[in-house]
Amino acid sequence: MELISHWIDWREAMGSPNSRQRRAIHELLEHRPMLMYLGDSWFSTPLYRNLARQSAKPIDGMGIVLGKPGGLAADLLSKSALDSLEGRLLANDFDVLIVSAGGNDSLSERLKRVFAKWASDKPPAAKISADRAFDVLVAAGIFDDGNGGGILGRYRALLQMAQRVRAQRPDFRVIGHTYAPLKRIGQEADLTVANIGLLAFVKGSVGPWLWSVMRHVLADEEAGRRAADPAGSECRCAGAVVLCGAGARRDVDKGHLPCR
Repeated sequence: MELISHWIDWREAMGSPNSRQRRAIHELLEHRPMLMYLGDSWFSTPLYRNLARQSAKPIDGMGIVLGKPGGLAADLLSKSALDSLEGRLLANDFDVLIVSAGGNDSLSERLKRVFAKWASDKPPAAKISADRAFDVLVAAGIFDDGNGGGILGRYRALLQMAQRVRAQRPDFRVIGHTYAPLKRIGQEADLTVANIGLLAFVKGSVGPWLWSVMRHVLADEEAGRRAADPAGSECRCAGAVVLCGAGARRDVDKGHLPCR
C-alpha cells in the first residue's frame, strides 16, 4: 500500500459523496483496512522508507500519513488538532490511527531548559543518576504538567478523543510505538544511503540529540544509555500507564508494552 500524504489527494482518491468512485472505494475497502498515520519524523521523513511506509508496504488497503519531521505532541495532539482529527476520523471509515509523537517534546531547547543548572557556567550542579534524571523530567512537567499539557497529557486527550470515535465505531483502534534502544551514545548516525536513505544527500547531520545536554547531567555514557532505555524500569512503565488514566487502560494491549 502506498500512502497518500495530503488531504486534497485523499479527497480526490475517495471521490465525492454518493459518487460512483466513492461507492467503488467502499466496496474495495469492505474487507481491507483504511489506515491513518500521524506523527513526527518516524512517519514523515522524506526520501526514506520511514516507519509508516515500511509498515504500510505489505498491507492491501488505503492509507494516509500526516504530520511533519520534528513535530511535537504538543502541536500534533493539541486541542484544535484533535478536534479536526476527530471530525476526519468520523467522516471517513478509518479502522486504525497509528501515532508517533512525543520524542521531540523533550529534546533540544526544551531539554536544555529542564537541566539548565547542570550546564551553567557557574559552578554546575553535581551529576546525578539516570533514575534521578528521570525524576527531574517528571517534576518539570515534560510528561504531565497537570493542566492537560505534557506528552502524557496530550496522549490522554488523544485517547479521550478515540473513545468518542469508538462510541460510533467500536472496532476503531489507536496504535503507538516505542523507541529502539540507543547503540551509539553521543555520536552522529552514519550519513549514508544505507542508513537513512536518499535523505543522506541533503541532510547535514543526524544527531546526537540527547547527549549534548545529558553529558553535563549524567556520570557517563552507560548512565546515558540507562536514562534513554525505552523499556525503563517497571516503576516508570507502570507510572506511565497510570498517568494515561484508568479509563484508557482498558484499551491498552499490555502484552505489547515494553514493561519488565
